Amino acid sequence: MVESIREYKIRMETVVCPVCHAANSTIFMRVPDRFRPEPGTAYTLVRCVKCSLVYLNPRPVEESSGVFYESSEYTPFVSTGKQRSIMDRVYVAIREMNNRWKRRQIEALQPERGRLLDVGCGTGEFLQAMHAAGWQVRGVERDAKAAAYAVEQLQLDVVCGSLDTVPLAPASFDVVTMWHVLEHLYQPHKALMQVRDVLRPGGLLVIAVPNLLSLDARYYRQNWVAFDAPRHVQHFSPKSLRSLCEMHSFAHLRTRMLPFDPFFNALMSETVIERRKGASIPGRIVSTLRAGIVANVAFIAGWVTARLQQPLGSSLVYFFRK
Repeated sequence: MVESIREYKIRMETVVCPVCHAANSTIFMRVPDRFRPEPGTAYTLVRCVKCSLVYLNPRPVEESSGVFYESSEYTPFVSTGKQRSIMDRVYVAIREMNNRWKRRQIEALQPERGRLLDVGCGTGEFLQAMHAAGWQVRGVERDAKAAAYAVEQLQLDVVCGSLDTVPLAPASFDVVTMWHVLEHLYQPHKALMQVRDVLRPGGLLVIAVPNLLSLDARYYRQNWVAFDAPRHVQHFSPKSLRSLCEMHSFAHLRTRMLPFDPFFNALMSETVIERRKGASIPGRIVSTLRAGIVANVAFIAGWVTARLQQPLGSSLVYFFRK
């Protein structure tokens, strides 16, 4: 099926499950575009009957999906903007703390500094942190403006494109990272095969994705910022993410919670609610207090369940060995 979104003139396609390719699914939830939450603009998430993956269906066709990343409020590209809101500043502060945490986690499993590839590197701040620590880094980023920022402002080796278009030598990297990237990719199997090709034997694959089973996801439901329709085209539970990677012979080492994401997710989810319903000054005070409570409960739940098969952390980082 192909249809149009009138305002964007974007074609939509109906698809089978991106992971197991089963055609049977059930309606999971209707969610708004957090940047355009007007009535009548919601998207449909479905759950695969066979493997339980939740995915966007129908979804924008891939070649025209870039329009949905052009909002000035899209936080992964906030560095390219001239003005920053309070939420942008919160995001930047959390990003810096997360980058330090990411480096420590990687070096605990890969202590010898080598070559690192960041797929979907955005504006390059993670690569900058790793380069400063002695790693040889390279990034791939499909957004031209974000890639240009990484090259021109941070002097990083970042190429505008994708794993399909950027030539990378086989077995040439010790570590490949995908920070909040896999949920965007239309062909996750193809991406993992390409990553496997460029990773050396024994190399480390690091994947971070929002956790569909997290407490903040369950609380905020259609207003959960990490549903982020239509930019996120699939949503993983710990089981579905591990199963996908194990299909490509990656050995799961461990899973950790991104420690600061519960706070960012709660604050941004409250912003989604405000956009949909409006908010007075007293209402914003209440929403900020509520975000603090939800974030702290979600953080504690994620910490306590971190070693379980189905941890409840807001965003989970999975470490795999080739």
